[in-house]
Amino acid sequence: MVLGYPGSGVLTFGGPIVNPLVKRAEDPSTPDADRAPVKWRDAGGVYLFQTKNGTDIPGTELPISSINDDEDIFVIERYVDSHDQINTICYGYGWKGTYAAGKYFDDVVYPQLAQYTTSYVIVRWEDSNGDGFVNNPIQGDTYTIVATG
Repeated sequence: MVLGYPGSGVLTFGGPIVNPLVKRAEDPSTPDADRAPVKWRDAGGVYLFQTKNGTDIPGTELPISSINDDEDIFVIERYVDSHDQINTICYGYGWKGTYAAGKYFDDVVYPQLAQYTTSYVIVRWEDSNGDGFVNNPIQGDTYTIVATG
């Protein structure tokens, strides 16, 4: 599936359950050169991220019961596929994590895009100010990098 021209890019939000582009990027039957570096996994009541080869990424575990309350974990990943297109995928385990991924991408990653040389960053978001809303990193919520690769 080609979505653009070589050198062009795709920025997409939402995980493999709701986003068909991400579902394909994480599918083991997708050619390796077109697969995202990280994939989501449900480990029986606990969500976590794995590398595309199936290795669990430590520190990314979160019980389903915690998601969308006052914490979540999200991934922002970039890779170049076999068509030389730059793919950027952002999503959390729940909707608040995906929302936090968007805020983090806008406030932290995008302004310093050239400094992000790894394929992915996985971040834990916490509603530290307790207002029940996903705030920007400078507005009281805590964003902690738990893994990069």
